[in-house]
Amino acid sequence: MRLACFLIIVTLLAVWVEEAFAEVGAFAPAFLLLLQNERVQPAAWSLIGWTFLQEGVGSLAFGGMFLFLSGVWMFFYAGSRLFERDNIFFAGSVLVFSAFWQRMVVWMMTGLQDISVASSSGVASGFFLQLAVYLFLFIIYSTGFNRFVPGK
Repeated sequence: MRLACFLIIVTLLAVWVEEAFAEVGAFAPAFLLLLQNERVQPAAWSLIGWTFLQEGVGSLAFGGMFLFLSGVWMFFYAGSRLFERDNIFFAGSVLVFSAFWQRMVVWMMTGLQDISVASSSGVASGFFLQLAVYLFLFIIYSTGFNRFVPGK
């Protein structure tokens, strides 16, 4: 029950962050946190719920959010075969990949719809904004998760 309440609070916070920063996806740090703490079933249900939530309000073709979170999931599991999943450097590398992968998915989905993408300087500054927000949210989410959600 505490995990469900935590995910509802995370969802509300992520929606608020995405309203404040239009180009930032705020669900990936929480998704990474669930994977890192071996909560695979809640991560899968969250992936479905967050995908429908984001796809319903966006203007891109359906499937971008699912493609993004699935890519994060695959990168996480491929990396966890090589590194320890509790390592902060591994989590940081997944966050860097997530920021890069989110930009790539947006670029690919806008290309499919013939929507122009911002210049390269806008993409670079957007990447660093995305990464900073990811790091900030990951710290907030992990603090809340460790404080309010009991261990397995």
